[in-house]
Amino acid sequence: MCRLFGYKTENPSATTNDLVKALGEFRVLAKNGKSLCGISKGHRDGWGIIVYKNGAPALYYRSPKSIIDDNNFELILKSIKNINPEIVISHLRKLSRGRNDVLNTQPFLSGNVSFCHNGTINFPLKMTRENISDSLSFFQMITKTPSKNFSKIFKDNYIKISKCYSYSAMNMLFSDGKNINFIRNWNEKDPIAEKLCYQDYYTLSLYENKYTKFICSEDLVSLKKLVKKECLNRKIYSI
Repeated sequence: MCRLFGYKTENPSATTNDLVKALGEFRVLAKNGKSLCGISKGHRDGWGIIVYKNGAPALYYRSPKSIIDDNNFELILKSIKNINPEIVISHLRKLSRGRNDVLNTQPFLSGNVSFCHNGTINFPLKMTRENISDSLSFFQMITKTPSKNFSKIFKDNYIKISKCYSYSAMNMLFSDGKNINFIRNWNEKDPIAEKLCYQDYYTLSLYENKYTKFICSEDLVSLKKLVKKECLNRKIYSI
């Protein structure tokens, strides 16, 4: 259970301040972000961020600490202002599977490929290692074989896993440094979906203007001035 954030711009120097402001608001979701019905609010079990410049990672940071308690957050914002990135992905974790450690902290990164996930995939034990999260298991599947077309591998594996295994949700962001693919997929067939309010929790929306696009699990104050499009369930988007 997590919160997801994505950003892509065609005019980095003009929109970095908007990015920094949005990240500051995203940070607060670690304290009061939505959760499933009956479960306490907040996402305090670690956080991470990947920043791309000219199609390549320019900054990558993960911590098992809550973003609220991480003294490095302001230094990261300062670095982002200097980088003026084209793409950013960030993640706040609320632990459901795997230990609370850096290994399981998202976004994951392999070469140019980054990924983060909100939800739980019920992989059989034989497919996972002890104390490894389901999200990391999925990422290792899509990056185990070198490829020049990770977008296709990501989509193919997403479709395969969603058909073969039970899950609460497969809300996902994936980037190769050039584009961001993202999906909202909450499982209405799960017997506890209504009781735990899956539809209200596993949300994902696109916010955009002429130059900039944001993706976020929840509305942020600074994004309300942008055009909002709530992601349709199970549709794969690319920006």
